[in-house]
Amino acid sequence: MSRRISPIAIICALVLGASSFAIAQEQEDFEETIRDAREAREESRREQAELAGDLDVLEAEDDELLAALVAINDQVQAQQIRVAEAQAELERIRSEIGGLRDEIVLTRQRSVIVRNQATRRVILTYVQPSEPLSSSLLNARDLHEGTRRQTLFRFATLGDLNFQDELRAVDDDLIVLQMATEQKEQEAVEQEQRLNEVLGELEVSQAIQEQLRAALLNQIGVIEDQLGEMERQERELANVIRQAQAALQAQQAREAAERARNAEPKFNQQSPAGFIMPAGGWITSGFGTRRHPILGTVRNHAGVDVSGARGNPVWAVQGGIVITAGSLGGYGKTVIVDHGGYRTLYAHMNDIKVRVGDEIPQGTRVGDIGSTGLSTGPHLHFEVRVGGVAQDPAKYLP
Repeated sequence: MSRRISPIAIICALVLGASSFAIAQEQEDFEETIRDAREAREESRREQAELAGDLDVLEAEDDELLAALVAINDQVQAQQIRVAEAQAELERIRSEIGGLRDEIVLTRQRSVIVRNQATRRVILTYVQPSEPLSSSLLNARDLHEGTRRQTLFRFATLGDLNFQDELRAVDDDLIVLQMATEQKEQEAVEQEQRLNEVLGELEVSQAIQEQLRAALLNQIGVIEDQLGEMERQERELANVIRQAQAALQAQQAREAAERARNAEPKFNQQSPAGFIMPAGGWITSGFGTRRHPILGTVRNHAGVDVSGARGNPVWAVQGGIVITAGSLGGYGKTVIVDHGGYRTLYAHMNDIKVRVGDEIPQGTRVGDIGSTGLSTGPHLHFEVRVGGVAQDPAKYLP
């Protein structure tokens, strides 16, 4: 006799299943969106890491090595997280297998107990049969002794259905537990394979990471010197601007007239200060102290970094006079524009489109975004200075 499931229980299960189906579907869609976003992020990291691995460390420039090391550091960190997650999942599966095996042992012990009880029941029925059927069989002299015992055994077994139900239940439980254990063991094998794959990827990335670090080891001193030079230039930049302004004023005095500015172009977005954005990207690093992405030291950031691809235009945020246009140490190719009372600086450019002394209107293309000087990748470094002192450009930009 098999175990029965209550009709009420079946109805309740169907009602609960129907009511929770929509919630489960919504949860599944949400998890799929998160999974797709994570996969896209992992794909981007893999592509950057592959580029870092393909870099010729003997031929690469310092800025290329720095950018490659940043990319491979991100990849190693992400892979270490994946390894930890895969190890935790494998341990969870192994723990479930251990629990299932413990249940199998207990169920087998219960099976032995039930079978022993059934055996004792059969023996007791044979030795002390109940009336009237057993008595008539024992007293029937025309039955063979073996037939009598077989009939008594059958009577005893069929006479106690509770033992039969319990034996079947124990056997069913063993089958279910064994099947669940086999399934979990297969999951453990597959999870271990995934863990080995992630460990292999991590090993490759760490090898590339060590190769890049070794290539940069001899350059760290040079980089520190360049950063120190940038800080010295930062301290002297106010004096450089004043000297350039004095030279420009002398040139303007000799010319005896100031050229009229062209009409400002009309842009859809301007700040209350009348500024436009110096490039078409967005601010990726703000004003103030920040930690250097490679060396880990805290440095002052006198402006903001604006994202953009190499060659994208850089515009004058307001009209003014160009007082510096050329290479400026760690700033790379730089343009400084005097606006009368304050100056703006545009650094790390790939190309310069104006010359010293040019009077330019707002929106003039002063250069192109690049990665010259001490830079880890193409972007625009933009500063606003009042009296030679750096101000937070976010106060002036849209």
